[in-house]
Amino acid sequence: MQSIFNVTYKSNQGETYSIDNPSYVKIPKPFGVCEATNAHLSQHLYIGVKTAHFVKDIRLELHTPSMLAIYIPNRHQKISANFSTQTHEHSHHHRSDSMNMLLLREFSDYLMQAGDITQAEMIISREALDTALQMTQIKIDKKLQAFLSGDHFVSEMRHIPLTVEAKQAIQQIQQFPYEDEGLQRLYMEAKAQEWLVHFLAGLNQAKVDKALHIAFSHVDKQRIYEARDRLLANLKITPSLIELAHSVGINEKKLTEGFKIFFGKPVFAWLREQRMLQASELLAEKRLTIQEITTYCGYKYQSDFTKAFKKHFGITPLVFKKSA
Repeated sequence: MQSIFNVTYKSNQGETYSIDNPSYVKIPKPFGVCEATNAHLSQHLYIGVKTAHFVKDIRLELHTPSMLAIYIPNRHQKISANFSTQTHEHSHHHRSDSMNMLLLREFSDYLMQAGDITQAEMIISREALDTALQMTQIKIDKKLQAFLSGDHFVSEMRHIPLTVEAKQAIQQIQQFPYEDEGLQRLYMEAKAQEWLVHFLAGLNQAKVDKALHIAFSHVDKQRIYEARDRLLANLKITPSLIELAHSVGINEKKLTEGFKIFFGKPVFAWLREQRMLQASELLAEKRLTIQEITTYCGYKYQSDFTKAFKKHFGITPLVFKKSA
């Protein structure tokens, strides 16, 4: 099977190690450890779940046909890397609340910092993405047009909204539930297509929202993101809209409008969604009791939490925990 990319790891001490088949990607021992569950579905599509620990800063050289990569890091991690091609260089950050879309050229160069990384990833070829887009009415911008046509384009990172539906599909990918290889492959192909659908829908919505972003100043955006971070920092607390707005120095109307544009939902609908996502992750880890998760996610009574969870996911927390 044709490989999708070739990777070369280089350390500051001059150590070098190359791999060229994503089905067997492992971080070389001198650089750290990696547990990866990968599905190299075709020469056009690859998905995987990777947990890695880098023991040292390393430079990662990526040689590939032009590809589009989507990364979803663990919500507790902040991943950043210096990124360059032969003609362009910048830093990018992976956000846990987004589908992080990266356009890849023939050669890319990363500087990865020592530490832990846990993320789901999907890599799709220009040809496969072009075929999928032709089935839709989605209007793409000039940079994506250049990417699809094979013309010169600047590699870049974009953050596409991560909906609950997309998050659920990605969590299901991380489970790899079947032992039979044939069933496993069929399952992963179906989930890869589901993830791709959610990504394209998010890409379309991001383009619709782009014009609305202009109405907010840089300071406004910073304050709206600060409000989001305050909510995420303590999911137990439910401040009033006035309290939240005043705590970051913005008025309630602008905060409400900003949340709808930047995060796709009103403030408290977004907060409920984040609580449900956090609850599903904690249930899957099976370290806490349902009562502990109830409290952690800001619910006073377990019955209220169970009702909200079932409304959101269609099953009770107990059933979800047993099946995870």
